[in-house]
Amino acid sequence: MSEPTTSDEFHNTRPDLVEAGWPPHLIESVLDPFEYVLRLRTGETVRYAQAIPGKTLQWATLMGLDFLGGDEWQVQFKGDFLSALAGEPAPDLPPQRLPFSRGLNVRVADIVWVANWPWR
Repeated sequence: MSEPTTSDEFHNTRPDLVEAGWPPHLIESVLDPFEYVLRLRTGETVRYAQAIPGKTLQWATLMGLDFLGGDEWQVQFKGDFLSALAGEPAPDLPPQRLPFSRGLNVRVADIVWVANWPWR
């Protein structure tokens, strides 16, 4: 049997993800790591390489991340957060760029759209 090459063929290999409401290109990104882009309901646009289904299929872990369109992937750490970690007062720090090297969990229901290799 040959490898799947279209979204429909990928769909057929993971009926559990279809039943859970996963978009076709998100399913494809589970089986064929490449270059994908999705947009979350909260407005972030995320380029990623692969999705890994969570145990309940309501969540996916996105791997190979890059946030597009500005500083959405920068996190502001507040002094009170650092104080709790260090046990002492600390000033606010500038936004930190985080690579999310172990992936980022997203709720599948919060995905607005997914595109496969949108640059072409």
